[in-house]
Amino acid sequence: MNRLAPFALLIVAGAASAQQYGPPPDYPPPPQLVQQVGNSYPKFTVPVVSATPAYKTEMFERRVCNQPPPPSDAQNAVGTVLGGVVGGVLGNQVGRGRGRTAATVLGAVGGAVAGNAISNTMQTGPDCRTVTEPQQVVVGYDVVYDCSGQKGHVRLPARPGPTIVVEVRPEGL
Repeated sequence: MNRLAPFALLIVAGAASAQQYGPPPDYPPPPQLVQQVGNSYPKFTVPVVSATPAYKTEMFERRVCNQPPPPSDAQNAVGTVLGGVVGGVLGNQVGRGRGRTAATVLGAVGGAVAGNAISNTMQTGPDCRTVTEPQQVVVGYDVVYDCSGQKGHVRLPARPGPTIVVEVRPEGL
Protein backbone atom coordinates (compact mmCIF):
# COMPACT_ATOMS: atom_id res chain seq x y z
CA MET A 1 0.00 0.00 0.00
CA ASN A 2 2.93 2.30 0.58
CA ARG A 3 3.82 2.01 -3.07
CA LEU A 4 0.43 3.37 -4.27
CA ALA A 5 0.49 6.43 -2.03
CA PRO A 6 2.90 8.48 -4.22
CA PHE A 7 0.71 7.82 -7.28
CA ALA A 8 -2.40 8.87 -5.44
CA LEU A 9 -0.70 12.10 -4.40
CA LEU A 10 0.28 12.81 -8.02
CA ILE A 11 -3.27 12.30 -9.23
CA VAL A 12 -4.68 14.57 -6.49
CA ALA A 13 -1.97 17.19 -7.13
CA GLY A 14 -2.72 17.12 -10.89
CA ALA A 15 -6.43 17.64 -10.28
CA ALA A 16 -5.74 20.52 -7.87
CA SER A 17 -3.42 22.26 -10.32
CA ALA A 18 -6.02 22.01 -13.08
CA GLN A 19 -8.57 23.70 -10.83
CA GLN A 20 -6.07 26.38 -9.86
CA TYR A 21 -5.52 27.56 -13.45
CA GLY A 22 -9.20 27.39 -14.42
CA PRO A 23 -10.54 27.27 -17.96
CA PRO A 24 -8.46 28.62 -20.84
CA PRO A 25 -8.84 32.33 -21.71
CA ASP A 26 -11.78 33.39 -23.96
CA TYR A 27 -10.74 32.45 -27.44
CA PRO A 28 -13.25 32.57 -30.28
CA PRO A 29 -14.69 29.14 -30.92
CA PRO A 30 -12.90 27.30 -33.71
CA PRO A 31 -14.70 27.33 -37.03
CA GLN A 32 -16.86 24.31 -37.63
CA LEU A 33 -16.02 22.24 -40.73
CA VAL A 34 -19.10 22.03 -42.95
CA GLN A 35 -17.84 19.90 -45.82
CA GLN A 36 -14.91 19.02 -47.99
CA VAL A 37 -15.73 17.09 -51.15
CA GLY A 38 -13.05 15.71 -53.46
CA ASN A 39 -10.51 18.35 -54.47
CA SER A 40 -12.54 21.30 -53.22
CA TYR A 41 -11.34 23.54 -50.43
CA PRO A 42 -12.74 23.02 -46.92
CA LYS A 43 -15.82 25.02 -45.96
CA PHE A 44 -16.38 26.31 -42.42
CA THR A 45 -19.26 27.92 -40.54
CA VAL A 46 -17.97 31.16 -38.97
CA PRO A 47 -19.66 33.87 -36.87
CA VAL A 48 -20.67 37.18 -38.46
CA VAL A 49 -19.19 40.24 -36.73
CA SER A 50 -21.11 42.89 -38.69
CA ALA A 51 -23.26 43.34 -41.80
CA THR A 52 -23.50 46.84 -43.29
CA PRO A 53 -25.82 47.66 -46.23
CA ALA A 54 -23.99 48.68 -49.42
CA TYR A 55 -25.78 51.32 -51.50
CA LYS A 56 -25.64 52.61 -55.05
CA THR A 57 -27.39 55.66 -56.46
CA GLU A 58 -29.86 55.06 -59.28
CA MET A 59 -31.97 57.57 -61.17
CA PHE A 60 -35.73 56.99 -61.16
CA GLU A 61 -38.43 58.80 -63.15
CA ARG A 62 -41.80 59.71 -61.70
CA ARG A 63 -44.77 61.69 -62.94
CA VAL A 64 -45.80 64.81 -61.02
CA CYS A 65 -49.21 66.42 -61.69
CA ASN A 66 -50.69 69.68 -60.41
CA GLN A 67 -54.48 70.06 -60.51
CA PRO A 68 -55.69 73.28 -62.17
CA PRO A 69 -57.82 75.63 -60.10
CA PRO A 70 -61.61 75.38 -60.61
CA PRO A 71 -63.08 77.84 -63.14
CA SER A 72 -63.70 81.32 -61.76
CA ASP A 73 -67.04 83.13 -61.78
CA ALA A 74 -65.75 85.35 -64.61
CA GLN A 75 -65.14 82.27 -66.78
CA ASN A 76 -68.64 81.01 -66.00
CA ALA A 77 -70.14 84.42 -66.89
CA VAL A 78 -68.32 84.47 -70.23
CA GLY A 79 -69.66 80.99 -71.04
CA THR A 80 -73.19 82.00 -70.06
CA VAL A 81 -73.13 85.21 -72.15
CA LEU A 82 -71.61 83.56 -75.22
CA GLY A 83 -74.10 80.69 -75.00
CA GLY A 84 -76.98 83.15 -74.71
CA VAL A 85 -75.81 85.13 -77.77
CA VAL A 86 -75.32 82.03 -79.91
CA GLY A 87 -78.68 80.60 -78.76
CA GLY A 88 -80.44 83.89 -79.51
CA VAL A 89 -78.93 84.10 -83.01
CA LEU A 90 -79.93 80.53 -83.77
CA GLY A 91 -83.44 81.04 -82.31
CA ASN A 92 -83.89 84.15 -84.44
CA GLN A 93 -83.46 82.02 -87.55
CA VAL A 94 -86.61 80.08 -86.73
CA GLY A 95 -90.21 81.16 -87.25
CA ARG A 96 -91.89 84.51 -88.15
CA GLY A 97 -93.42 87.33 -86.18
CA ARG A 98 -94.17 86.50 -82.58
CA GLY A 99 -92.87 82.95 -83.13
CA ARG A 100 -89.51 84.36 -84.12
CA THR A 101 -89.40 86.49 -80.95
CA ALA A 102 -90.31 83.51 -78.79
CA ALA A 103 -87.74 81.34 -80.56
CA THR A 104 -85.08 84.05 -80.05
CA VAL A 105 -85.87 84.30 -76.30
CA LEU A 106 -85.97 80.53 -75.86
CA GLY A 107 -82.74 80.17 -77.88
CA ALA A 108 -81.01 82.82 -75.75
CA VAL A 109 -82.12 81.21 -72.46
CA GLY A 110 -81.25 77.68 -73.67
CA GLY A 111 -77.91 78.91 -75.02
CA ALA A 112 -77.09 80.65 -71.73
CA VAL A 113 -77.81 77.46 -69.74
CA ALA A 114 -75.80 75.36 -72.18
CA GLY A 115 -72.90 77.88 -72.21
CA ASN A 116 -72.77 77.89 -68.40
CA ALA A 117 -72.72 74.07 -68.30
CA ILE A 118 -70.03 73.89 -70.96
CA SER A 119 -67.83 76.46 -69.18
CA ASN A 120 -68.10 74.43 -65.95
CA THR A 121 -66.99 71.23 -67.67
CA MET A 122 -64.26 72.77 -69.82
CA GLN A 123 -61.47 72.63 -67.27
CA THR A 124 -58.00 72.16 -68.53
CA GLY A 125 -56.39 68.85 -67.59
CA PRO A 126 -53.81 68.56 -64.87
CA ASP A 127 -50.37 70.05 -65.49
CA CYS A 128 -48.12 66.96 -65.57
CA ARG A 129 -44.39 66.51 -66.07
CA THR A 130 -41.84 63.75 -65.57
CA VAL A 131 -39.04 64.35 -63.08
CA THR A 132 -35.87 62.29 -62.63
CA GLU A 133 -34.63 61.89 -59.06
CA PRO A 134 -31.72 59.99 -57.52
CA GLN A 135 -32.50 57.24 -55.01
CA GLN A 136 -30.26 55.05 -52.84
CA VAL A 137 -30.72 51.33 -53.57
CA VAL A 138 -29.26 48.50 -51.46
CA VAL A 139 -27.05 46.33 -53.69
CA GLY A 140 -25.79 43.95 -51.01
CA TYR A 141 -24.28 43.72 -47.53
CA ASP A 142 -20.62 44.16 -46.63
CA VAL A 143 -20.05 41.39 -44.07
CA VAL A 144 -17.17 41.10 -41.61
CA TYR A 145 -16.68 37.61 -40.17
CA ASP A 146 -14.29 36.03 -37.66
CA CYS A 147 -12.37 32.92 -38.72
CA SER A 148 -10.20 31.72 -35.80
CA GLY A 149 -9.38 35.24 -34.68
CA GLN A 150 -8.75 36.62 -38.19
CA LYS A 151 -11.24 39.05 -39.69
CA GLY A 152 -12.51 38.41 -43.20
CA HIS A 153 -14.64 40.55 -45.53
CA VAL A 154 -17.18 39.55 -48.14
CA ARG A 155 -20.14 41.20 -49.93
CA LEU A 156 -23.34 39.16 -49.91
CA PRO A 157 -26.55 39.83 -51.88
CA ALA A 158 -28.80 39.43 -48.80
CA ARG A 159 -28.51 40.20 -45.08
CA PRO A 160 -26.79 37.20 -43.42
CA GLY A 161 -27.79 35.50 -40.19
CA PRO A 162 -25.46 35.07 -37.18
CA THR A 163 -23.12 32.72 -39.13
CA ILE A 164 -22.02 32.22 -42.72
CA VAL A 165 -20.19 29.44 -44.57
CA VAL A 166 -16.77 30.38 -45.99
CA GLU A 167 -14.37 28.38 -48.14
CA VAL A 168 -10.77 28.46 -46.88
CA ARG A 169 -8.19 28.62 -49.68
CA PRO A 170 -4.43 28.85 -49.46
CA GLU A 171 -2.99 32.36 -49.88
CA GLY A 172 -2.92 33.54 -53.51
CA LEU A 173 -5.64 31.28 -54.89
